[in-house]
Amino acid sequence: MKKAFEYAFFVMLALHLGSHLFGWQLLLAPSKSLLLPLLACWFYLRSGRPWRAGERWMAAGLALSWMGDVLLIKGNEPLFFMTGLGFFLLAQLSYAYGFTKMPGNQPKLLRENPLWALPVLAVAVGMLWWLFPSLGDLKLPVTIYVGAIGLMVLSALHFGYRQPGGPWLVLGASCFMLSDALLAVNKFAFPIPQAGFWIMLTYGSAQYGLVRGFTKPLR
Repeated sequence: MKKAFEYAFFVMLALHLGSHLFGWQLLLAPSKSLLLPLLACWFYLRSGRPWRAGERWMAAGLALSWMGDVLLIKGNEPLFFMTGLGFFLLAQLSYAYGFTKMPGNQPKLLRENPLWALPVLAVAVGMLWWLFPSLGDLKLPVTIYVGAIGLMVLSALHFGYRQPGGPWLVLGASCFMLSDALLAVNKFAFPIPQAGFWIMLTYGSAQYGLVRGFTKPLR
């Protein structure tokens, strides 16, 4: 049953990406709306019971991400875009806190080698510095959002990297940052060819990596 939901997620992601590539407009919204529910079912089946705090915060992150997905279907409208952004900000904070509750007592990466934080900080600050003049009235919310996703990636590195699923977890968090960077560049800087395809490819990879990395120790 676990494999069935994992495969269903990949089929739905492939349908959604194909909708971007080939202009299947009727499939865009339904396929996007089903991605996170399928992944959440896979997460539920991979997680141990009873749920600990970490699993509850991860589940909250998936639910908040799904609400962000649904709202960003109409992301060209400012109200839907800002509300969706808010849900994703809360999702990233939920994920970041969930990583602090991972089982085990592995050595913490950034405590031993703080230099690992530099690439994450450089990407976050660099993107914000580059896009800042184009943000208009969105300077403050986008700055807060960039801080939240940077915190999530740092939390994945610090608390998750040395866990059994650590590489998947860090890959997922990094893909999340990349997906958001592509979305921001496409919206505020210049149009990216096939932007929807690349944004959703990295986003789907991000959510899959987070679930697989977080639940690997619980398999």
